[in-house]
Amino acid sequence: MDATRRDHYLPAAVRATIEEVYYAPINRLACLEALLQDASFLRNPVTHPGLFADHGVVHARDVTQQVLRRLARGGGPALDAAPPADRLDSGAIPPTQPGPQWLIDLCHLFVDQPNQVGGSEMTLFRLMTGYGVACLLGYSLVWLIETTPRRRWLFVVSLTLVPWGPLALVDLLRGGMLSTIERYLTPTYLGLELALAVVAAHKMAEQGRWARFWSVLVGLL
Repeated sequence: MDATRRDHYLPAAVRATIEEVYYAPINRLACLEALLQDASFLRNPVTHPGLFADHGVVHARDVTQQVLRRLARGGGPALDAAPPADRLDSGAIPPTQPGPQWLIDLCHLFVDQPNQVGGSEMTLFRLMTGYGVACLLGYSLVWLIETTPRRRWLFVVSLTLVPWGPLALVDLLRGGMLSTIERYLTPTYLGLELALAVVAAHKMAEQGRWARFWSVLVGLL
């Protein structure tokens, strides 16, 4: 977030004090290098608070960014007059349909392009790339289901759909964007990439032009 926007509402000295006294120590203690020196973390890393210590800092930054967006739209009474779908507690910011963002998220699996870079042309590129990636991943899942034992493809399909499916259903019914929050979808992305890796390995092991096609495709990805 641009510091100039924050300092318009909060004095720079106050902001710097908050970040240095509260946020910076938490970030330092939550880094992997610090955790590896902590004996209690090495004994039981699953329940250690170090894995979750920076989560509050991340949410604080997200809330600050959304508040600044609301203030830029008018501030004051506009917060109370905002429609339910546009409120900060609705999970629907921005208040758009999640479908296009799903495609952009799929694009991010293989094309590292920050959301803040580019205009409408870049968004169109992401959507077109997302369509191609979606077709490729869909084919990989179908191929996996049709050619592998049930206990194998069921694991990959469950890994892919269980984290994403309920969030997507809620978003489609309520118009939210919860299913586009990438940190909630790590198992889904892992399942998709696992399916693609299995299909690509089998295809490249075959003979003929399709083997070369898949070799080039994997090289590009």
